[in-house]
Amino acid sequence: MTLIPDIQGAEAFSKAKDDTRLWRAVIEKLGGDYGFSGEIRQFYNGSTVVASIGDEAVIKLFEPWTLALHSNEASALGFLHSMVPIPTPKLFGSGKIED
Repeated sequence: MTLIPDIQGAEAFSKAKDDTRLWRAVIEKLGGDYGFSGEIRQFYNGSTVVASIGDEAVIKLFEPWTLALHSNEASALGFLHSMVPIPTPKLFGSGKIED
């Protein structure tokens, strides 16, 4: 069984990104890989798949054609987490999901 839905193209992704049923397995797997568990709550006001697991973790999935955005965001989170005096998210992992 594949975790990642087979969605081809930006238009199809835009229509499928808010369907929690499509993403639940991969969100649970990634959360479990880093030791997070709890209620999964998906957020619907962004351009990609974003969900929280309990109160401790947020998982953000980038589609393959936006890898530059992924790199920029991962770099910014890594930098900001230790450099600013306000609470900022900690990056626990980043990379390509392999089925």
